[in-house]
Amino acid sequence: MRKIGRFMYGGFRELNNRLDGLEDRLDGLQLSLHASSSRPNVGLERLLIWLNAVFTDEELGKARSPRAPGTCQWIFERPEFQDWATSTISSNSMRILWIHGPPGFGKTVLSASIVEHLQNENPSRVAHFFCVSDHEAKRQPLAIVRSWVAQMVRQNREALDAAEEAYHGNEGRPATTYDVWQLFKDICHRIPKSFFIVDGFSSRKSRRRRCAASVSKIGLFEHFF
Repeated sequence: MRKIGRFMYGGFRELNNRLDGLEDRLDGLQLSLHASSSRPNVGLERLLIWLNAVFTDEELGKARSPRAPGTCQWIFERPEFQDWATSTISSNSMRILWIHGPPGFGKTVLSASIVEHLQNENPSRVAHFFCVSDHEAKRQPLAIVRSWVAQMVRQNREALDAAEEAYHGNEGRPATTYDVWQLFKDICHRIPKSFFIVDGFSSRKSRRRRCAASVSKIGLFEHFF
């Protein structure tokens, strides 16, 4: 009987310790939930103002409008495109597809078709930017990244959460260059295999190389066109 009593006592004591541990975990969870709920919801509109991004949806729409049915479908059958778009390499790697050619050869129309195709295949993971040569705000490298970030924020919940975290503590000023790059890096961490498209970005090789070098320092997203 004494052995049975000791066994039952030991079992009850272990059960009590486990219950105490569970209670501590629940208390910690409540504190975490309280801290999360006490943080005010920033709102998409305020985040977009903070990011101060330029959008090129109008340019995308113009590039789509002149297409005849079946135009640009050939690109999706090219092995180079398929390898880029469906690559299964590590999510910590960057893949670049560069389509180049002389002015007037239809690269912008082709870019618009690629954006549309990727958006259908990868909802909420595609951002684009169509540069305009005579519009200063629509041809700067930082403007491209700001726009990519803002587009991801307005279509993807994980990107929105990342932006809210970056915003808190910095709400008294517009997002700096550092803020934008760090947020871009965080978004690429959280949303692997995202697609970032830029069309018409400077014919000068030096500028392209500088931008590619800046992006490659991140090395966290897979598809860059």
